[in-house]
Amino acid sequence: MKNHTIIGMAGHIDHGKTAIIRALTGIETDRLKEEQERKITIDIGFAYWKKNVTIIDVPGHEKFIRNMVAGVNAVDLFLLVIAADDGIMPQTLEHLDILKFFNIKDGVIALNKTDLVDHEWLSMVKVEISELIEAYGLNNIPIIPVSAVKSEGIEQLNKAIADKISALSYKPVQQPFRLNVDRSFSAHGFGTVVTGAVLSDKIIVEQRVTILPDNKTVKVRGIEVHQTQTNEAVQGQRAAINLAGINAEEICRGKVLTAPGSLESCRELLAVIRTSKYLKLSPKKFGQVRIHLGTSELTGNINWFEEDKRWQADQEYHVHIKLSEQGVAVPGDPVLIRNISPVHTLAGGKILLTNPPGIKNKDNLKAWFSKLSSDVVADKILCLMEMRGLKTASLSDLQKNFFLDEDLLSNEIDNLVERKLVIMNPVNNEQVLFLGKNLEQAMALIRDKILSKKEAGGEGYSLNELKQSFVPKFMDEHYLTLALKDCVGKGILFEKDQNYYLDDPAKNEKEINNLNKIANKYLDCRFTAPALEELAAELAMNPADIKRITGKLAQDGKLISIGGKYYLHHQVFTELIQFLRDYFVQYKEIDISRLKEYTGSTRKYLIPLLEYLDRQRYTDRTGDLRKKGISLES
Repeated sequence: MKNHTIIGMAGHIDHGKTAIIRALTGIETDRLKEEQERKITIDIGFAYWKKNVTIIDVPGHEKFIRNMVAGVNAVDLFLLVIAADDGIMPQTLEHLDILKFFNIKDGVIALNKTDLVDHEWLSMVKVEISELIEAYGLNNIPIIPVSAVKSEGIEQLNKAIADKISALSYKPVQQPFRLNVDRSFSAHGFGTVVTGAVLSDKIIVEQRVTILPDNKTVKVRGIEVHQTQTNEAVQGQRAAINLAGINAEEICRGKVLTAPGSLESCRELLAVIRTSKYLKLSPKKFGQVRIHLGTSELTGNINWFEEDKRWQADQEYHVHIKLSEQGVAVPGDPVLIRNISPVHTLAGGKILLTNPPGIKNKDNLKAWFSKLSSDVVADKILCLMEMRGLKTASLSDLQKNFFLDEDLLSNEIDNLVERKLVIMNPVNNEQVLFLGKNLEQAMALIRDKILSKKEAGGEGYSLNELKQSFVPKFMDEHYLTLALKDCVGKGILFEKDQNYYLDDPAKNEKEINNLNKIANKYLDCRFTAPALEELAAELAMNPADIKRITGKLAQDGKLISIGGKYYLHHQVFTELIQFLRDYFVQYKEIDISRLKEYTGSTRKYLIPLLEYLDRQRYTDRTGDLRKKGISLES
């Protein structure tokens, strides 16, 4: 059983909500002079019933629905009042919609003003009410006939409410302290006092709390629960909090008290909503609507990811809300959406994520919304990190996104690290989280970037060049740093002096030395270069390496492969071609002895050289003589 229960009134104007509270508690909740004069409830009022029960009286008039919403944002049970003479009225339906959207599924119905109708009429109204609550999916909701003005049926109503309270179960929320402010005033001798329900954890005298969205931190001077001063107020209790260092005008309904550093305000939200059964008008995509979050009423623009251009009644939609000013919400909070003008309820649902990252890949939206709707904390964390792409998240980022208890969040992260789904790495004295598959994607992007440069004839990239290419457009600097570290660790890349290569620079240096040594050897030997196996023996190198290096030199155009195991340096070959051009100006033919005289080479080398010249049409063979070939013309 809960140690404190909050009951929210609901019902059409003039159906007797305030009179019911007066009959139950003896307390007059219409505290404003205008309310007492007009005999209607304009703002929310409060009454204490029994030891640990608060009843919140809310307005029934459609003009004051925003105040009704502020009143029912943290209730455990509803007390829906329907006048027997009027029966079900428009605000009855709208209030039922709001209760449904706020996930308030249990309560009692007080069928008031029974003294004004006969038995037959009363029976008919009871049947209509039973059909209505069944249509809303509400079960085991007792309908208690009463007359508040004559105090008839109040004892039965009292018992029905007590039975509901005793059946309530208490489930602590593993979140830091939070309270939505629904009233603020200045008390003589005390200063600023705010009231609201403690939604999670507890608040203690002398504790410091942050006021959002103002992000101002103040000290708690005193606490009152059920008109009794106390040192603390815990989850589920309504409390009056005396704050130091702030004027009552600075903190109003809609503000939120939180544990410092645990939450941040937001301008954008993702939510899943269901439209009203009685939807008459629909906003346009990106149209402006009223947004109720906690005790605040804001405006904002709304978009939805379904194809419908307009909303249909009683349908689910996945929405993106952009608020016109800073708001405060936590995933799991209810959200109510109402039309700007004429004012009426359009839809309501549940916040899934605040301050979402930009959504570029809409193909994943369905899966993302499903994971964010999950009750499994790990699924939500993985989903957010997937949505962030190649942008890391710190523990404080995740706490503010999901407003989780620090120990709960740490345990969830440790579990994900153990399952190798998330990598945790210290950066600037803070633990930063990387999604495993996103890190692999970052590594692939970097490798492909360096590979493209290599294929274009270049080598590696410096760290600064990689930062300019990837940060912040494609990834943040933390992802780049860890991806480079992993690439080097796994031998995918090699690093030297903050430059990154696909090949080991040390091996590259050795390779370059070998390339230069062999190229110079061929230049020095001119027409007397040894065959490959002889060259390998002479240089004390592996024949396979000699073959690979000469092949690369030939590919680069530094050597000319004249056939089989023989090569000629490009510079020497150019000189030979110029000699032949000059020779054929004076002579029509050349024999092997003249070439041997020019080259100083042996027949073993000259034969493959002459055959190469013939193949390339530098010379045309006639018997043992060569004539000028067509290639010498160019």
